Amino acid sequence: MAGTAARYLHLTRYGEASPDESRLTDAGNCQAAVLGQRLRGVPLPAIDHGPLARAEQTVRLIAEQLDNVHRYLVGQDRTLGGHAARLPVRAPRPPCPARSAPAAGAPARRGPRAAAGRPTPRSASSRTPAPPARPSP
Repeated sequence: MAGTAARYLHLTRYGEASPDESRLTDAGNCQAAVLGQRLRGVPLPAIDHGPLARAEQTVRLIAEQLDNVHRYLVGQDRTLGGHAARLPVRAPRPPCPARSAPAAGAPARRGPRAAAGRPTPRSASSRTPAPPARPSP
């Protein structure tokens, strides 16, 4: 197709966090810096991160290794150059649908095998008998 461009999404998790998870450990700082070095040849115009301090620390350390990369807090308005922050509005979660109870005496079946009417791995009918033991010479 003419006129299309490839876009790539690179995902990473923050570096190793301290026991209270408020900041990165020395190993986490090193992990983030090494990742930034590995990404030097990758065209990366922006990095988005969540509100946790350890995520911001990770992104800062990665961005220090890169040229001309913008950092954005998730929900930050990019149309104003990243200066106006907005929080995403979350709709309330719908209630969980009521689960229908199995018929009296019938075992509960779950998963794709059950939906297809096939025996589940735990049912006796799906087990194959063990081969007979060979007599020793």
